[in-house]
Amino acid sequence: MGEVTRRTMLVGAAWTVPVVAVTAAAPAAAASGGGVPLLYWDRASVSDGEQAQALVRIPAGLPAGRATLQVSPDVIGEWLIRPVESVWVPDITLAYRYQAWRFDDPAPGLYSFQIEFTRAVQDARPVVFTPRLYIETDLIATGATIAAA
Repeated sequence: MGEVTRRTMLVGAAWTVPVVAVTAAAPAAAASGGGVPLLYWDRASVSDGEQAQALVRIPAGLPAGRATLQVSPDVIGEWLIRPVESVWVPDITLAYRYQAWRFDDPAPGLYSFQIEFTRAVQDARPVVFTPRLYIETDLIATGATIAAA
């Protein structure tokens, strides 16, 4: 047998390295359990004047009552969100520092909320918005965040 060269070792090593398949991250809905509400965005970030879609999956078996989707920023006063389209009724209350939508006893299914993000001040800092789902006053789920920059 001949001598093993460095090149032969590298070629052999390249063929023995396991192949790792990397898959794109699936929406939160794909990884959900049966009765767990899900809140997620159609994108990870937005810029001034852009729109994003918040998605809420209401599973069967949630307690009856008024459902509220609340979207709140981690920094108050630098960015504004405006409801563009939803079957839930926007609840625009100036006493609160968030945007909310309400719906009495929503049927199980997927609901979408089209939201526009705008800077309230010219040099607004990046902000992270978090969606939360309440039934009456009980927090049922917290979703993935979206960054506004």
